[in-house]
Amino acid sequence: GEIGAATGWTVACSKTETPGIRVKALKPGRSYMFRVACLNGKNANAFSYASEPIGTLHGDWYRNKLGTELVKKNGGTATTDVLKNKMVLLYFSAHWCPPCRQFTPMLAEFYEKMKQQGKEFEVIFVSLDREKSSFEEYLSQMPWYAIPYESSMRMTLAQKYMVQGIPNMKVLDATDGSIVVSNAVGMLTQEVFEQWESKAFAAQRRADEVASQRNSHDDKEEDSLSKKKGGKKWVCEGDTCKMMDN
Repeated sequence: GEIGAATGWTVACSKTETPGIRVKALKPGRSYMFRVACLNGKNANAFSYASEPIGTLHGDWYRNKLGTELVKKNGGTATTDVLKNKMVLLYFSAHWCPPCRQFTPMLAEFYEKMKQQGKEFEVIFVSLDREKSSFEEYLSQMPWYAIPYESSMRMTLAQKYMVQGIPNMKVLDATDGSIVVSNAVGMLTQEVFEQWESKAFAAQRRADEVASQRNSHDDKEEDSLSKKKGGKKWVCEGDTCKMMDN
């Protein structure tokens, strides 16, 4: 049953002989509870108590990996939806770190330059500061978003990506958030940025190519079918579709 829904219980699997089942058509980002029942014996059709709520993953990778909220200097906020279809640079840094304070102004200048060119990317600051005041002071020097200081996601990300030294900047795939460059701290040039883009959008380009090939194949089949039907095809103009000669 879906938490908060009034639709009640739904049969997810009518019979299973294995310890696990796969449930389809669950809504992303929602929580569900499950019950099981015996099919035979004296307890046939008697349902178990409901399980603890089990959450499903969001449909968008950035919600699963980065949470749902971002903050910006001067109190600005946004949802992680601003990252949709973009290359993401996770910037692990801290105000107490001298090399970080040296690299951040260069990154900020480079960020603005690439944004002026219309590049589809975002930098997300993941703070390793020890105090919120230091985090806020450091964020005031940055033109990009950050994971909120109060969020446990900061430490989770640092551990997940095994960050052992800072500054560190991960370049993430625009499609699924996987790492395509493990540490992009270094020279910031147009050529380097284009190398990041090539890797970050590679999966998306492949998906577009497959979709294009599939559409081309479908168009050829439609033309072939049209010829078999006497050289006619459907043509739609405005709100009307008519059968026309090829």
